[in-house]
Amino acid sequence: MPQIRSQNLNTLHQFFTSETLAWSAKDTNTSSALVRYIEQHGIAHLLYLNQFTQAEQRMLDCYFMAAYIKSWGTVVKPWTAWRILGIDKARSGFMELAQSLPNQFVEEDVVSVIAEFLRDVGLYQPGTVVAEWLLERRENILGSEHPDTLNSMNNLAGLYRLQARYAEAEPLYIRAIAVGEQVLGLEHIETLSSTGDLAGLYESLGRYAEAEPLYLRVFEVRERTLGTEHSETLISVNNLAVLYTSQGRYSEAEPLFLRAVESRERVLGSEHPDTLISVNNLAVFYKSQGRYADAEPLYLRVLDVSECTLGIEHSKTVRARYSLGFVYLKLKHLDLALLHLQKTLEGEISLFGQDSDELIMTHWNLARAYRMKDDPANASVHTLRCWEIEVKHKERLDPDVLYTAVVYLKDLIASDQRSVAREFRAMIYKEFIEFENPSQAQAKRIVQMHRLEI
Repeated sequence: MPQIRSQNLNTLHQFFTSETLAWSAKDTNTSSALVRYIEQHGIAHLLYLNQFTQAEQRMLDCYFMAAYIKSWGTVVKPWTAWRILGIDKARSGFMELAQSLPNQFVEEDVVSVIAEFLRDVGLYQPGTVVAEWLLERRENILGSEHPDTLNSMNNLAGLYRLQARYAEAEPLYIRAIAVGEQVLGLEHIETLSSTGDLAGLYESLGRYAEAEPLYLRVFEVRERTLGTEHSETLISVNNLAVLYTSQGRYSEAEPLFLRAVESRERVLGSEHPDTLISVNNLAVFYKSQGRYADAEPLYLRVLDVSECTLGIEHSKTVRARYSLGFVYLKLKHLDLALLHLQKTLEGEISLFGQDSDELIMTHWNLARAYRMKDDPANASVHTLRCWEIEVKHKERLDPDVLYTAVVYLKDLIASDQRSVAREFRAMIYKEFIEFENPSQAQAKRIVQMHRLEI
């Protein structure tokens, strides 16, 4: 079999690169293997040849990005490419793209794909701008009662909810339900989706009495019309289980969680993403009750499959690893806890940056693990990082930030770093003295700090 020489391979790369840059939206109507290859691998060729500017420009082309996402059937590969280019570039680039939409003609279905991609990878701000544009466009062209308009309404409400913009999300959900019931019917899939989403909003706000009848309504219709093991029915089963858990109704919640896992394993298989969601939900349920030994094998299973199917850097893999590390900490398997929490930290830094508040709990639990291993010096490293991150997101004399400062001082004292402790406490004292009208909670933390023998 003849070998491919390196210059021939580079020529092939250059060919695919030039075809990628020449790609246009009209080519997506063909079934050409070359077009399909470009949609799936074109960006990889640009990155391979270090043509980062060209890759960034191509991935900010709405039509190319939509085709790229659709050709993979997942956001993982497009997001991997953006991670190479840089998350900040993705955030600013998509925001500029979103703001330019009113000045260009783009088909609504293409924008819809981009909006869902931005939501799925956590770029909520540009995703919201895109979704707002899409809803306005569809209302103007299709009318407020068109199914596509209702879908856009629901998606925008979901983005508001993800950003805790509940006052903006609730009326959109209510409006989507009212129009859906009138135009599509009480039992239509879109009407039920909006009803379930409104229930989820109420649940996140602690309005359980309003959430339960909505969840039950969706569950009853889905079970009757779709069957007991349909994926939508099992989503309703899980939603009720989570609600009952939030209310402390554990004896009602557990059989629902188990039903979801068993049904999805039987119908979809043990490694299907929906099955893993159910397994993870059962693990969360056990963890919430302190049943860590029951939760451990479930989290381990979720992590193993996530690493194989999504990759080690995917946000779901990172979250699964954190949960497993936390469980090991609770079970006092300290070496395993440190291993998984440290890997979690590396993943979170890669995803969010080293100063994101997403890292605080991982640093906090790493400090706890080192403390339990009688290693206060390493514990102090992570407690300090907690404090440094907190002061970037809160007031320096916030009671919670001061509590972290107290714990950091205790770690310094325990590791005999007393000179560092004295300097740090003096700095806090100086800021407190200069602060006008401190609260009782702030004063309490300062008293705790003063009582430490340094």
